[in-house]
Amino acid sequence: ALIGFLAQVKIVRAITPRWTRRDGFVVIAMGLITWFGGSLVSWWLVTIRPDIPAAAMTACGLAAIVPEVRRARWWRLVVASLFFTAAWSFKQSFIWALMGSCLYYLAMDRDLRRLMLLALPFAVLAVATVALMGPQYRENTIELQKVFGLNLHDGNSRLAVGAILIPWFLAWPAIVLLM
Repeated sequence: ALIGFLAQVKIVRAITPRWTRRDGFVVIAMGLITWFGGSLVSWWLVTIRPDIPAAAMTACGLAAIVPEVRRARWWRLVVASLFFTAAWSFKQSFIWALMGSCLYYLAMDRDLRRLMLLALPFAVLAVATVALMGPQYRENTIELQKVFGLNLHDGNSRLAVGAILIPWFLAWPAIVLLM
């Protein structure tokens, strides 16, 4: 969680044009609430689950490319791809940040070179992992996902609770500052 917190601070610092002491306080407060004090992470910090390391590796992948997203050098893209691969290796559903980053380079920048530098290391390592781990691994990660589909009712109820509670958690540092 500490790694994810530091990556989140780096991401916000990279996208904030001017950085003041108040900005630093708000970013640190938001990061502490996100990674250590909110319902998003809650008791997962004290259990052995793949969610927190996967989220932290995803944040590190984004932190690698966000500071120079339009002119990211080749090594930043490869490092980001390796972080996204690490996130995927913890939990296979954590590929959305990689997909979003690839979509950005495809749709917004139309930069196939950067897209390939971001996607190919992940693709090679993911295919190698699935191929080398054997049939039981493939069955557990690919085939069983078809058996246990999405429960839309459960997802909608969780989304409704999150839509109500999460904005209040994110607004808490601002409320404290305004008091």
